Amino acid sequence: MSSRKFKFISPGIFINEIDRSQIAQLPAPVGPAIIGRFEKGPVLKPVQVNSFEDFVLTFGNPIAGGANADMFRDGNFSAPTYGAYAVQAYLRNNSPVTVVRLLGDTNKDATGASSPDSLAGWRTDKLDVTAPTTRADQGGAFGLFVAKHDDYISYTAKFAAVGTTSYTAGDLALTATFGDDLSGGTTFSLTASATGESASYSVQGRVGGFLTASQSNAEIALNFHKALTGALETFPGGFSSTAPTTDTISLTPTSPYSYFRLAASGAAGTGAPAGLAITSSADSSVLANNILAPATGSDFAATGTLAAVWYANQGSVLLDGPSLATGSAATTGSAVFLRPVSDGKFKVIVKNGSGTTVARSAFSFTDTAADFVRKRFNTNPTLTNATITTNEASHFLGETFEGSVKEVLGGLNFSKDFSMGAIIPLTSPDGSTTAGGNFKKTFTTIANGQGIVGKTGFFIAQDTTSDFENFDPANMEKLFRFVGRLTREDVQRSVKVSIQDIRVSDDPNSDYGSFTVAIRDIRDTDENPIYLEQYNNCNLNPASDNFIAKKIGDKYEEWDYDNNLYREYGDYTNISKYVRVELADKLLENQLDATLLPFGFFGPPVFNPFTIDSNGDAFKALDGAILEKTDSAGTLIHCDTDYFDVFEDNDGAPVSTTGVFGSAATDAGSSADNHTGSIRIDFPELRLRVSSSEGFLQDPTDAFFGVDTTYNSNDFNKSVLDVVRAKPAAINSHDADTTNTTPSYVFTLDNIRNVAVTGTDDGYTGAYKIGAVYDENARKNKIAYNVLTGATSGAGASSVAGYENVLDAGFDRFTTVLHGGFDAVDITEREPFRNTFLEDGTATTNYAFNSISVAIDSLRDPERVEYNLIAMPGLTNNSLNRKLVRNTEARGDALAVIDIKGGYVPDTEGTDSIDTRLGTVTAVVNTVKNDLRLNSSYGAAYYPWVQIRDTINGVNVWAPPSIAAIGAFGYSESVSELWFAPAGFTRGGLSANNAAGLPVVGVRQRLTSKERDKLYEANINPIASFPAEGIVIFGQKTLQVTPSALDRINVRRLAIFLKREISRIAATLLFDQNVQTTWNRFKGQAETLLSGVKAGLGLSDYKVVLDETTTTPDLIDRNILYAKIFVKPARAIEFIAIDFIITDSGASFDD
Repeated sequence: MSSRKFKFISPGIFINEIDRSQIAQLPAPVGPAIIGRFEKGPVLKPVQVNSFEDFVLTFGNPIAGGANADMFRDGNFSAPTYGAYAVQAYLRNNSPVTVVRLLGDTNKDATGASSPDSLAGWRTDKLDVTAPTTRADQGGAFGLFVAKHDDYISYTAKFAAVGTTSYTAGDLALTATFGDDLSGGTTFSLTASATGESASYSVQGRVGGFLTASQSNAEIALNFHKALTGALETFPGGFSSTAPTTDTISLTPTSPYSYFRLAASGAAGTGAPAGLAITSSADSSVLANNILAPATGSDFAATGTLAAVWYANQGSVLLDGPSLATGSAATTGSAVFLRPVSDGKFKVIVKNGSGTTVARSAFSFTDTAADFVRKRFNTNPTLTNATITTNEASHFLGETFEGSVKEVLGGLNFSKDFSMGAIIPLTSPDGSTTAGGNFKKTFTTIANGQGIVGKTGFFIAQDTTSDFENFDPANMEKLFRFVGRLTREDVQRSVKVSIQDIRVSDDPNSDYGSFTVAIRDIRDTDENPIYLEQYNNCNLNPASDNFIAKKIGDKYEEWDYDNNLYREYGDYTNISKYVRVELADKLLENQLDATLLPFGFFGPPVFNPFTIDSNGDAFKALDGAILEKTDSAGTLIHCDTDYFDVFEDNDGAPVSTTGVFGSAATDAGSSADNHTGSIRIDFPELRLRVSSSEGFLQDPTDAFFGVDTTYNSNDFNKSVLDVVRAKPAAINSHDADTTNTTPSYVFTLDNIRNVAVTGTDDGYTGAYKIGAVYDENARKNKIAYNVLTGATSGAGASSVAGYENVLDAGFDRFTTVLHGGFDAVDITEREPFRNTFLEDGTATTNYAFNSISVAIDSLRDPERVEYNLIAMPGLTNNSLNRKLVRNTEARGDALAVIDIKGGYVPDTEGTDSIDTRLGTVTAVVNTVKNDLRLNSSYGAAYYPWVQIRDTINGVNVWAPPSIAAIGAFGYSESVSELWFAPAGFTRGGLSANNAAGLPVVGVRQRLTSKERDKLYEANINPIASFPAEGIVIFGQKTLQVTPSALDRINVRRLAIFLKREISRIAATLLFDQNVQTTWNRFKGQAETLLSGVKAGLGLSDYKVVLDETTTTPDLIDRNILYAKIFVKPARAIEFIAIDFIITDSGASFDD
């Protein structure tokens, strides 16, 4: 007891309890390190797992291989993940395991264009084609662009509030009059819509509905009124329809700021019916300020989108369908707009390099339909790889954007009469060449892996000014963004990020508000959110414990190629397993207004839109400049007309074309182009929630505005997975640049406006509530919540800069996604790290070789990562195997278990027949003796491959022998000490004792006694199969050629164990006094350890020397303690010699 801890003033008894009985914490267990491919998880970074459940949560289940239905969209599961089986085998009986997942990585000194394989990623074969003249020279990427036909939208009057103009309900009305010229049989549509809702209403309640007029005009008007009124009941708040008494429909906005339209269109090619007139009741001054006529100024007659992308190594992709002129003559070609072949269906033809049609199909964009485009075309990129498949396909279908098609064409059952499409070649806008065949997704420079992780756009703050007219959300302060932790595509395919519970500060001593960050399942809905992680009460105060970077973490590591190690950056330990925080510069420097809150975000970048002028003879940028071949870098499309020489007539004969909309040469006698008005083509973007009434929410304030990953809050929209993909080579996939891309949108709660929700059948319960809609011009037009004094908009509402209003109304949440992550592997490979691809590779010429090399080096430093075994199951490259063993030897604390070239070759490696892929004893022996050339006790090898039973997937899988060996090491340690040989029937019985950790049901080759001898002489451990005893590991040699005790695995592992444990003892003496007392402490602890090992049959004898003969005065002066430890390892019995002596009947055994 220390009297200094007490304050003695008056007499008394003072007692303090001191607990010195605490048990010292035991060293953490050490297990193997496994390098390989896995279903998901952190990339090229050692991660320890302690159970198979832990492993599955982080890295996914083992994959048995075999084709999956949609490989491009769902991922490549066609090759076994051998590393995962090795992890499972070891964890069956022991733990932990350190896992390093392989994905693509480009070396900083990669040779690039001179050696395309050095660049991580994939590409089409036609890398250098600049002006293809035949189909054999073609290939690359081909995009299907779709748009509305101009007849559908040309006869439209639009009204919108402009500037400070105000007017009351009734000032504006659109009137449709059905005149005498409408005779029975006339086909037309009438559509009403209100801006902000992104909804259109026709007689069927959807865009694309048509009515054959067989009734009187008054009956027609009444029918349209009923249809529109019925549609409006499901989406209140835009406008109302007055019941007609004659042949006229009148629509009136329900608020002074509604932006609405009434549109009429006729049958294809005929224009709107002459008897159908649309007029306005507004006076000329209102019209002058607010009408926007079609196809004038910056308005376009039609808007289109990219709908799908095909990739081809040769040949071409063509659209087939009726011409715009006649609506009937079948036409085939590219770079010309054609009609769908039927409602909701386009038709595409794929031809190979010989001009032979290899795929032809009409298809829809409805993912539940049997004719869904992804079910009609090959979506397996590996079938285009002639190296690994005998039935090479010329193409595969890549991205499809059914969500954007639905938005642009007004539904997935779009009309064939009012829709059109065109196939246009695409190019990688990376500056190297603009040939259509140059489409590739590679990364010439990767910022140490950080350039290919998924990220959100930057979150932005609210507008705290009252400058409504100049409001631009892109100019709001950037706050932070989220970055996927260690993973690449995984995180953007599995999670989305919501900001919710945004609160203004109620603390008089602090202006910092708060908010919650929620990590959600990307497939959930706002009605049933699935929260994976949640961080409450976050703020932007760097001094607070709730600072967002502290709550979630901001640390990351980058690979230093010069020193072959990871460098750590950031200040706060990562708490989230999915994301880390990246702070904007001003927040990082604490230069922001304390009242700022996250109010919105930048959407993923999209390629710059392009236009097609009304003559159909040129692709143009938005500024009107004609896009030449050299300008295609900013548009993604390939503008070189030399590439469009594949236009055909019905007989397949090439013909010329002079217009994007068709000409006399292509339209069966039509003398003019068949589309009026320019078309603007936008690239696909994520859908934003438009209204709080979408879905089935019980309370409108439960709505998360921002990104909607569903089809209008119902089923998951799988095309989201394609929208968030990384851009092609050399394009920034996270942030828009000034040359190639622009933000798809900048969302903000500043543009949320209110809409009254009433009635008993509207899906809401309880009293009157307020709904909300997202309107990208709401704040600028002074109709947003945050510029009103209350929750009710109107002409008399006073404008204030109160962003609190939208929060007070309960609309305090929004959602976004991560995007731009890229696995950077060749998707045309079943096994991206196949040995035949690695052959003769180096780190600078082969990205796969470099990736494995980085993985090995990440495990090089024993002070960063501990393990006692290491393996790369299935990898047989001699150079990488040598590196693995030599790194392990340099560490001196682990054994490398390697697979040898010359054994079984799985079908993922090539197209050879099975009889040439079985492997031979001679081949693996020659590899070890002539090619591998190792003489190290820190390596071990086994033969042959074994067949394991995958109990999760219910199939048998041929597995490399290292998997069985790793499992046997784990089993042996669980039933005995690690210095016992993991071999023989007791500890190496793979079938009898399940020593492999996985059921082993066969061997690729049944070894004879002579073959086992040949293997063992070459220091390769046989896996034998005996009729009675089953399959067994029948050897325990290391790869050390020099005879010694260390040429056996049990001795090498004993030495590794002793060195590690003695090192731990010695570490406790560092910086203690170099005197006899310290020496005695070391000897005592070391001898206790050695005595225990001897008792456990690991040593037959030992001796520790630490005295003046080892630690001499000279060494003491140099601060060195020097000891010697002599050990006699116990040897395993590998050969048993017994003499059976037959004696005569008179012999005495006593002699």
